[in-house]
Amino acid sequence: MLTNIPGLEIPVITLLLLGLSIGVLSGFTGVGGGFFVTPALIVMGLPVTLAVGTSLFWIFFNSLAGFIIHRNQGNSDIKMGIYIALSSLIGVEVGIQLALYMRTLGVQDVAILSVSIGLMTFIGAYTIIESLKRKDYLDQIGEERHLVSYLPTASANKLRAIQLPPLVHFNRSGVTVSLWIILILGFLIGVSTGFIGTGGGFIIVPALVYLMGIPAVLAVGTSTMPVILSSLYGGGRYLLSGNVVIPVALVILSTSIPGVIYGASVTKYVRGVTIRMVLGMSILIVSAGVIMKLGWFVFDKSLPLLQSLANIVTIGGMLFSMGTVVLLKSISRRYRMGKRIPLWSESLFQQRL
Repeated sequence: MLTNIPGLEIPVITLLLLGLSIGVLSGFTGVGGGFFVTPALIVMGLPVTLAVGTSLFWIFFNSLAGFIIHRNQGNSDIKMGIYIALSSLIGVEVGIQLALYMRTLGVQDVAILSVSIGLMTFIGAYTIIESLKRKDYLDQIGEERHLVSYLPTASANKLRAIQLPPLVHFNRSGVTVSLWIILILGFLIGVSTGFIGTGGGFIIVPALVYLMGIPAVLAVGTSTMPVILSSLYGGGRYLLSGNVVIPVALVILSTSIPGVIYGASVTKYVRGVTIRMVLGMSILIVSAGVIMKLGWFVFDKSLPLLQSLANIVTIGGMLFSMGTVVLLKSISRRYRMGKRIPLWSESLFQQRL
């Protein structure tokens, strides 16, 4: 028994599949994976505090592997990553204290799940809507899409226009922005990390794309750095308080790192819009599972059907997301070899060889 919690047994095969699927998704989208792992562990029966701590402990090692891989591929803005990482530390402590306070009130489970649902639904829906609009534009311009360079969003242009000193320039991203924007962004990411047990990656990647205006592929690699630091601090705090189930984290890690390697390898074949679509889809799937789990808590655990549905949606969603990335790599290989692929999917991939 991995958890040392009486009456709770989590099958090792389930944890291995969890690690592999979230590893692939993590490597492909740049998220630390906590937005998948934390809800999944809660759905499997782990108490919320233990799920959060175990997730953060695992995220550190998983994101470290992702950083090394993306750095070698040139997909990281080191300077920007460091700035966001350092500014997130205060937020992490604030988030942890909020979570502990909710625990004293006896509402931690409902509070964390509710905040998770709100964040994931908003970010997932916005990412999907924007990505579909971008894909529609790429479809309309046909072969000319290969000549189109990355264009920052309107939101990014507005934030860049805020010239509140001091200003910071990031050579790799080609972005100049007020330091205060970086500090606020990092703080908010840190709060989410400490409170809901994610590394913040599912917030960082959309934030870098839509608010900072950098390409999705570069955002994927850059996001791993603040995730590493915030999860190290947050995971360490939970570990010292005895709220990390180390065996569970290690089992997940054993398959997540190979998954990260595979997922990161697919990013060089697809467009940024593809990465964002997969990220948004995955976030919404997890949100659906968390909604069912929250309903189970609200109804005082009297509806076992909701618990079963939460399990099916969460585990099934992870496997579906992994399968999507595998399918994208297979189709991209055909496209780059000059073979026929569905016309609607051509705008998802980089130019043919």
